[in-house]
Amino acid sequence: MNTRFTNVVFGVVFAALFAFPAFAQQTGNMNGSVEDANGEPLPGVVITLESPALQGTRTAVSAETGQFLTRLLPAGIYTVTATMPGMKTVKLETRVAIGTTSRPRLVMEPEGTSEVLVVVADRVFELDTTQVASNFEGDFVEKLPRGRDLQSVARLAPGVTTGAFGGISINGAAATENVFMLNGAFVNGDGIRGRADNLFIEDDIQETQVITGNASAEHGFFVGGVVNSITKSGGNEFHGTFRASLSNDDWLARTPLQKEDRANNPNYEPPVDKINKEYTFTFNGPVIKDRLWFAVAGRKFDTELTENLQGGVALSDADATRLGLPTGQTAPDGRGYTETTERQRIQLKLTGTLAEGHTVVASYLDDEVDVINRQGFTAISLSGVDPAASFPGSLLSFNYRGVITPAFTVDANYAERTGDLASGIITNDRVAGTTILHQDQGNAYSNAPFGGGGVAERNSENWNLKFSYFYNSTNLGSHDFTFGAQSLTETRQENNFQSPSGWQFRPQYTRFDSSGEPIPIFQGDGTIGGSTWIVYFPVINLSQGSDFTTEALFLNDVWTLNENWYFNLGLRYDRNDTSAEDGQELSSTSNVSPRLTINYDPRGDGVHQFSVGYNVYSGKLNDAAQDGSTSGSPAIFAWIYDGPQTESIADVHAWIDQTFPGGLAGVEAIDINSIQNPYLWFQDYSPDTSFESLSVVPQAGGLDASDVTEISLGYKHKLGNRGYLKSDIIMREYGNFLIDVIDSTTGQNSFGVDRTVLSNCDDCYEREYFGINLSGQYRFENEITLGGNYTYSQAEGNINGETSGSGSISTGRVTTYPEYANYDRANPTGLLPENIDHTLRLWAAYDLNTSVGTFNFSGLLNYFSGIPYGASYNVQIGGRETEFGFPDPSTLPYSEPPQEATYYITDPDAFSFDSFTSVDLAVNYSYTIQSRYELFVQLEITNLLNGDAQIDGNQTVNPVSGAPAFNIYNETPVENVHYTFGPAFGEATSNADYQTPRQIGIDIGFRF
Repeated sequence: MNTRFTNVVFGVVFAALFAFPAFAQQTGNMNGSVEDANGEPLPGVVITLESPALQGTRTAVSAETGQFLTRLLPAGIYTVTATMPGMKTVKLETRVAIGTTSRPRLVMEPEGTSEVLVVVADRVFELDTTQVASNFEGDFVEKLPRGRDLQSVARLAPGVTTGAFGGISINGAAATENVFMLNGAFVNGDGIRGRADNLFIEDDIQETQVITGNASAEHGFFVGGVVNSITKSGGNEFHGTFRASLSNDDWLARTPLQKEDRANNPNYEPPVDKINKEYTFTFNGPVIKDRLWFAVAGRKFDTELTENLQGGVALSDADATRLGLPTGQTAPDGRGYTETTERQRIQLKLTGTLAEGHTVVASYLDDEVDVINRQGFTAISLSGVDPAASFPGSLLSFNYRGVITPAFTVDANYAERTGDLASGIITNDRVAGTTILHQDQGNAYSNAPFGGGGVAERNSENWNLKFSYFYNSTNLGSHDFTFGAQSLTETRQENNFQSPSGWQFRPQYTRFDSSGEPIPIFQGDGTIGGSTWIVYFPVINLSQGSDFTTEALFLNDVWTLNENWYFNLGLRYDRNDTSAEDGQELSSTSNVSPRLTINYDPRGDGVHQFSVGYNVYSGKLNDAAQDGSTSGSPAIFAWIYDGPQTESIADVHAWIDQTFPGGLAGVEAIDINSIQNPYLWFQDYSPDTSFESLSVVPQAGGLDASDVTEISLGYKHKLGNRGYLKSDIIMREYGNFLIDVIDSTTGQNSFGVDRTVLSNCDDCYEREYFGINLSGQYRFENEITLGGNYTYSQAEGNINGETSGSGSISTGRVTTYPEYANYDRANPTGLLPENIDHTLRLWAAYDLNTSVGTFNFSGLLNYFSGIPYGASYNVQIGGRETEFGFPDPSTLPYSEPPQEATYYITDPDAFSFDSFTSVDLAVNYSYTIQSRYELFVQLEITNLLNGDAQIDGNQTVNPVSGAPAFNIYNETPVENVHYTFGPAFGEATSNADYQTPRQIGIDIGFRF
C-alpha cells in the first residue's frame, strides 16, 4: 500500500477516535492559473509568493493544466511572481482573505526584454467562492462609525439582523444557532444565549468572515451561520498602536422616556458627567525575522454609566378601589442609576516557523470583568439590581500548519475557553433574600436580585485535524479535497439559584410610594390569576457538570472542471454525545449533511457568475436539552397566597409558617406533607437523579440537534477592477425542533409530577425563511468608496426556541397537555420576532490628503423596518375546563392539568413597532512624522440626527378576574369582559425600547 495514503488514513482514523474537533479557517488558499497570450495553459512555471504576512516565501509549480495551488496562507496582500525560461517574468498583486480561495490568472509572453510586468489581479476573491460570505478587514471596520465586536461586524453582512433577544439572527435562525470563532477557538459566550464572548482586543482584530450560506462541509455545529475572526500575528517589522478612547454618558442624548423623566420627576438622576477612558495598545514584530513573530495587545476600560430601571405602571382606579387604596395612583418613569464596570484584557500571540512549510501559532488572552450595580434582568427598583458581579475568562489556542508536499497539507488546532460568572447576593435572611417579581410590571424584579452569589463555570474546548489534497486531472479539471474530523465540547457547572433564599413572591398588584419605590401588595382571591404567587426554588441536587460534545467527520471537494464550471461537493457526519449536569445521557444520535453548490462562469473571466446550492446544516445540542437534568436546576413549588392583604414580606412568611403543615421548616426540608397542601397549584420536583424520580426525561434513543435545509440561487458581477455586485436568494426550512411532550402516554414521576419528555419533532411546529440579499462595493478614482447591502426577508413560523430570560428553550405550546392546546388560537403562525422585512446598510468613505495630514470621512446609513408583535393572554380555565369546551380533567391521566390556556387575540404579527433610520458619521484624521510615526484623532457620532423610533415595547394583556367562560373553539373573547389590554400595551416602558440615541466618542493615539 502507498505509504503516503496509509499515513493519511491513519491520521483521519486517529482524529475520529480521539475526537479532534475542527472549525473555521484561520488562513486562505490561492488556486491560480498561468497561460500564454493565446490562452493556452503553461505547465512548469515557478510561482513564488511573498507577503508581509508570510514568514519567508512560498513556491509552487504550475501543472499540465497551468494551475497551481498554495494553501494555509496567512491573510494579507501577496506579490505573486511567475518565472519560466524564455518567458517574461510576471508579478501580480492580490489579496488572500481568511476562509477564501484567491484565483489569480497570470498571462506570460515570450521574452523580448528583461522588464518585469507588474499587474493587479483581474479577479475578485469575494466572487470566486461558492460560499455566501462577506469578509471585513479590521482597518475597514475601524474607520466606520460602529462597534467593532464580533456581533457588530457580523451585522454588516447581508442576511444578518439583530435577533429577538439581543443576539444576531442569520437567515431567520435563532440567535442560539450561530458559531463564533476567534483564532480557531469557539468563543460563543455559553450554550444558552449564543452570543459571542468578547475575548479580544478590537485594535488587534485583523479580519472577520461571515458565512451565511452555501457553507462547505468543514463548517458545522450551526443552523444559522458562522462568524470567524483572526487577530494580528506580527511581521518582520515592528508595529504598534496606542489608543485612548474617550466617552461620556453625558454626551449620550436622552430617549423620550428620559426626557419626560427629566421634566416631571423631582428625583430625576442626571447622567454621570465623567469622561470614561479606555486604553488600548498593540505591539508586534519579529523575535527572529522570518522565523518567530510576536503580537501582544491589551485593553483597560473603566466606565461609569447611567443605566435605567424599568418605568412603572400605575394601579388602575378600579384595582385601587378593590384593594382599599386611594384612587389616582401614580408610577415613576424609568429612573437612572450608576453602573460601574472595570475590565482589563491582555493577549499574547506567537507565530513561529519550525521548518520550511511548518508553522505553529499560539495565542492566550486573559479577561477580568467586575461590575457594580448590574441589571442582569429587568428591574423596577435598585434593590433588584446586582450590587457586585464578576466575569473572568480566558482563551487559549494552538494551531499547526504543515505543508507536507505542495499538494498535501495538514491543519491542526486546539483551543479552550473558560468563563466564570459570579452574581447575586449571599444572605440567610428570608426577608432580605426573597426576590419580588412583579407580575403587573412585566415581571420586573425588586428586593433580592436574581442569583445566590455562587460562581458558575461555562467552558468550551475544541480540537482540529484537517487534511487537504490537491489533485490535477487533464480531462476532469482539478480537485481540492479537504477531509478530517471535528469535535466541540461545552461544559457547564452551575447551580441556578433563582434568589438568595430560594423564595420568590410574585404579586399581581404593585403600588409606588412617594419616592417611586415599588410596594408589592400581597393578596389572594382564591384564583391563580388574581392572587399573589408564592414560589420556592430549592436546588436539591447540586451540579456535577455537564458535557455537551458533538463530533464530526467531513469530506469536501472544491472541483474546478474548467474556467466555466466549479463546484463544492461535500458530506458531513455529526454525532452528539451529551450528558447533563446530573450525568444523565441526553443524546447519542448522528446526522448526515450533504453540501452541494454549482457555480457557472459563462466567459470564464469572473465578470458574470451564477450559482445554485442545496445544503443541509445540523446544529449542536443547545443548553435547553439540559432541562432533563435535576443537578444544578431548581425544583419549583408554587402556591396561591390566601392570607390577609399585606405589603410585608415577613407577614407572608409568617402566614406560610402558620398555615402550611410543618411550616417554613417543613417546606425547606422538602417535607411532602408541608408542600402538598390545598394552596399548591404547581410543582416540578425530582427527589433524586434516578429515572423514576425525574420529572423531565429525554426521548428514547436520545435527543438530536436542530437542522435546516437550504436552497440558494446567486448571481455575481465584477465591476472592472474596482468593485463588484452580488445577489443571493436564500430559502430555508428549519426542523428537528426541541420540544416538550406531556400527553396520555408520558405518565408521572415517583413524586406524582406529570413527566415531560424532551423530544425532537419536524411537524409539530413551523419555521421558514425566504430572503433576498443584494450587496456590493465600488471604489472611484477620486478616493471615494461606496458599499452596502440590502436584505428583504420573511421569517415565519410559530416557534421561537429562545426567550430573553432563559436564552435557548424547548417549546411545549401545543405538545404539552394537547387536549388543552388543540384550538386554532393556541399557537398561530406568523412573522417571527426576529423578522425585519427590510434591512438597508450603505456606507461611504472619502480619503482626503492635505499638507497638514490625511482625512477620512466615513458615513453609515442604516434602515430597519419594524419588528412584528401580537397580543395574547392567559385564559384562566382551572376548575372550569368544561365551560371553555375542554375535557373534564378527571377523565384524563394528569396530576397537574393546566390552569391556564394561551389565547392569541390577534395574529402574532398583527402589530409592528417603528421602523427606524440611523445616520452615523466618523471623521478620521492622521498626521505622519518621518514617514513612520502617525498621530491620529477619530471622532465618531452615531445616530447623528438623534432619531427616537420605538423599536420595542410592552405587550401585556391581562385576564379579567371572574370573567365568564366562552367556548375557546368557536367563540371569541371580548375585550373588557374577558381581557383588558395593559395600560402600557404597545408603549415604551424602558429606554431599551427606543433606538439608541445620539452618541459621541473620541479616540486619540498614535501608530508606528
